[in-house]
Amino acid sequence: MTPWATTSNNFEDGSCGVSCNADYVQFLPMPVVPKNCNERLMKPDKRVITNDFTTRVYVSPPSVDYDCNEVFTMDIYDKFENISEKSKIISRIGMSRIELTDKSEMASSTVSGQMPMYRFGNYFYH
Repeated sequence: MTPWATTSNNFEDGSCGVSCNADYVQFLPMPVVPKNCNERLMKPDKRVITNDFTTRVYVSPPSVDYDCNEVFTMDIYDKFENISEKSKIISRIGMSRIELTDKSEMASSTVSGQMPMYRFGNYFYH
């Protein structure tokens, strides 16, 4: 794990890793996954993610035409809520965030389209 990994840029709370770089940025663009407006997946897009080296997950919606008013939803399950899902609305612009700091794992399921996800994390133990 790189010594530049960090959970924040707070110099006082010890979460800054070996060395803080206040002006350090890494950028990874989300992929664009096109789909037709209001078209549902025949088989749900399902994922399981643990919080190993992960504090949050960023979810990007599929790309639809500008005049499409579809609401993208994703069902979220965790260790304690594995029967009754929590439905989360995924932002049509930008991306949505799912926190994993208080969960050991999470699962997601959606028929709204393929939803690219990026993990953001650290190597510190909770």
